[in-house]
Amino acid sequence: MSVDLGVTSYSDLRSEPPLTSPSVPGSGPLRHTIVLFGGWGGVIDGGDPLPQQDPSGAARLAEQVRQVALGQRMLGMDLLVRAYQGSLVFTSGAAGADRDIAARFDPRAQLIVYGYSAGVSDALNLVWSLWQNRTFYDTGARRFLGMFAGGGSATVGYVRVDRLITVDGAVGPTSSLMFRRIPPNVRRNLNLHQIHPSSIGSHGGPNEAHNTRATLVQNRDLSNRYRGRPSSAHASMDEDTLLEVLECICGAIGCEAQPAVLPPGQVAA
Repeated sequence: MSVDLGVTSYSDLRSEPPLTSPSVPGSGPLRHTIVLFGGWGGVIDGGDPLPQQDPSGAARLAEQVRQVALGQRMLGMDLLVRAYQGSLVFTSGAAGADRDIAARFDPRAQLIVYGYSAGVSDALNLVWSLWQNRTFYDTGARRFLGMFAGGGSATVGYVRVDRLITVDGAVGPTSSLMFRRIPPNVRRNLNLHQIHPSSIGSHGGPNEAHNTRATLVQNRDLSNRYRGRPSSAHASMDEDTLLEVLECICGAIGCEAQPAVLPPGQVAA
């Protein structure tokens, strides 16, 4: 559930949904939203939609999640899946994702954000923007409210990102200085990272929660996997973590089965 009703103050936010809270109104299929940001797209502005035929691990993940979406629709659910190239400078992908979320937000459903490499910056830009500009959701009026709108109530709740999945967030030679703090609207952050720099200095690092009561950060350092091939570690991380990421997404939305992962360069029919 991506809205916490009945939580009246920031200090009461917790990583798990409230045990007792007013029910979130709504009818029809649950409309989950999943936003994916891949690595740098090779152009300075980036942020374009990620092509389905792209050979990257992020594109393969997007295609697998779309296959999950087909299965979930048969079970009476609906998934919006949006995938963007990562950006090193601008945030057009994050802005596009923000519009996608605003257009079809379902407070009863799951909101999941994923980023790999430069795409982690986009993912963080998105979740911080949501925290600042879409802090609350009025379930009666069906509209977002900003940070200074007041507090939560029986009908107005804090907007939550149910899962933030970050994989080896990097910004080239300045990766060690990358901003890695997670805002309080994120319930859980799975951060898969390694510390071996690529040829341009890209590598991940541990994240930290801005509010440790509101956000559970799980940092997993996978550096030991790559001791025999450290220079290729960063470029391999999106592919190597695909199954674990897909499992995390499926667990959040209640998938009953996990589709087979297709070979690189092949997309589902």
